[in-house]
Amino acid sequence: LFSPSDGFLSSLEKVKQQNPIIVHIRRGDYVGLERLYGHFDTDYYLEGIEHLRAQAQSEKTWIFSDAHRDISRRFLDRLGVDRVIGPEDIASPLENLVLMGSGSALLGANSSFSWWAGLISSEANPVVAPRFTSARFNNFSDFDEKMLGWKLVDII
Repeated sequence: LFSPSDGFLSSLEKVKQQNPIIVHIRRGDYVGLERLYGHFDTDYYLEGIEHLRAQAQSEKTWIFSDAHRDISRRFLDRLGVDRVIGPEDIASPLENLVLMGSGSALLGANSSFSWWAGLISSEANPVVAPRFTSARFNNFSDFDEKMLGWKLVDII
């Protein structure tokens, strides 16, 4: 990050202060392709947040999403979300990735972007991520053995 944006610098400072659990919701070009990338129901996120709150001991929750306007207020309230970050908040994918990897824990989506955020985060930070056939064979062969400390959840 040779010349980070003001939004990134401000958000990074807030991440350091609040130490939030990061939730990544990937929709965008995956909508309608659930048979390939898995279906994420509300329970995946609720159970993941509950698991991470117990481990990370953080009450703050931030969502990063490429389709944040499609997320219902009811869903945000159920997760107890404090902040939602979309593409117009932090435009740079690299800045988003660094912020996502800087929280106290990560609840990942069906996206290699989530996996990279988990990989660059501190080894002490818990991660909940989906395990689904297309990702394992196409992107993350044998990751189960390498992701010590990650909770991998089967996605249908």
